[in-house]
Parts: sequence; structure tokens; C-alpha cells
Amino acid sequence: MGKFRDWCLETGETHSAWLARDNQPKASGLKGRLINLPKPYHQRVTGQTEAPILKALIEGLNAAGIWCSRLEASGKLIHTKGGMRMVPSAMVGLPDVLACLRGRLIALEAKAPGGHLSAAQHAKLLELNHAGALVMIVVDPAKALSALLHGTDATCVLDSGLQVY
Repeated sequence: MGKFRDWCLETGETHSAWLARDNQPKASGLKGRLINLPKPYHQRVTGQTEAPILKALIEGLNAAGIWCSRLEASGKLIHTKGGMRMVPSAMVGLPDVLACLRGRLIALEAKAPGGHLSAAQHAKLLELNHAGALVMIVVDPAKALSALLHGTDATCVLDSGLQVY
């Protein structure tokens, strides 16, 4: 009870806010699962990859004057006696792009239509969302930029509450 009381006094929140925060989806139940994108982005488009979506997103953020940084978190190649080997990064699950607009952190994860989030990506995006960042899964860069600049609604929402643009 002390933990709840301290939290309420510190934040000015109510018991219902405490319960809502405490009952957020936990990443531990997602291990190994792939989270598919909902309709209308559930079907793969032949030849469509994440690269052009990511490029258009970064170009749009730069054109709008929004600070952004591309995160490279795949890992690194190292030389071993047996040849080259990929060592995964400790930053598994981080979003593709971090941006900041009017002092708010924005986490952007680019996905091709028909793509899916790994369990690690989903868990990291949920953590960022619960910490107060604006989390966006971007399939259509134009819609995502419109949402950032003009406040338009998401095209669809995952079961966990993450918004897909």
C-alpha cells in the first residue's frame, strides 16, 4: 500500500490511474511471438520493402524541420578464426528512428505492408509508449507526417494500443 500512496502523492494521480499503469501489457508474455499488422496493412505488397518507407519518412521529417536520428541496431560483423560472424547488438528492439517534436520523444518503426513486429520490437515500443513517448508504426510515411504536423488519427491500432499509420 505504501508504494501506491507514494506514487499518488508524487504524481497527483488516482487509484484508477495506478491500476491502469500496473495492468499494462507485459513484454514477458510476448517472447518469440510475431505481431502482424492489422487491416488495411495486413497483406504483403510484392516487392515492397521497409527501405523506401524509411527513406521517405526521414526525408519528410527533415523537410518539416523535425529533429530525427536513424538508429542502427542490427549488430556488427567480427573476424573469428572460422571467418566472419554477426554479433547481435545489445539494442535489440529499438525503433528505426527517434525524433523530437516540441520537446516530446517520438519513436518511429517503419514496416512494409504485410510486415510484422518481433516480440523484442513490440516490447521496446510498449516500454517507450508507457514512458510517455509518442510511438508510431509507419507503413505510410505521408499519413505519419500528417499525424505529427496536423494531429490526424491513426489508420489502425494494434491490440496493445500502439498506433499504425
